[in-house]
Amino acid sequence: MSAPAWQEDQHSPFLQRVSDTFQDVLGWRPRMVAMHFVLEAGFFVQHYPGIQIASIGPRIVEPHSTSEPWSSRPSTTSGGC
Repeated sequence: MSAPAWQEDQHSPFLQRVSDTFQDVLGWRPRMVAMHFVLEAGFFVQHYPGIQIASIGPRIVEPHSTSEPWSSRPSTTSGGC
């Protein structure tokens, strides 16, 4: 699969809505960060121009290693929240 890097827009109204929804539903705002797994989002951006994406997932430390701990509290990626 070939996909471009995902260019996030930290000031997107869509991302603000995602953050607001987290606050309303869960009582906290997600951390907005850029992480390695946004390549998949680039695939969708390439095939659906203009799509807005929030890539949401758990905080992963030392991915793909035998010492990969994780947290069930999601962090939302930038280019996402």
